[in-house]
Amino acid sequence: MYALVEHEVKNFSVWKKHFDKSKKERKMGGATGKESIFRDIKNPNKLIIGMEWDNKRNFEKTINSDEIKQVMEEAGVIKVPSVTVYEGNERNMQCSCQVMEQM
Repeated sequence: MYALVEHEVKNFSVWKKHFDKSKKERKMGGATGKESIFRDIKNPNKLIIGMEWDNKRNFEKTINSDEIKQVMEEAGVIKVPSVTVYEGNERNMQCSCQVMEQM
């Protein structure tokens, strides 16, 4: 499954260092390592992060963990991220979208 996480940060460079440091925790939680970061042209501190995970349960467990919440706080995430979850593959991408408000 694939998740798109949208949020704004205080400073992209600071956030990116924390994001890179937390890669091990994400992989241990089920992230495949396929990640993309997109920055808003008008506001480079507004981000969309695309991440592939082995399954939705592991994604939710990891993204809602105290460790990841602490990393996000230290990294300067301004507000609760908007998360959309997609299921499918490149050939047959079926949107089973679910916006998560739990964080």
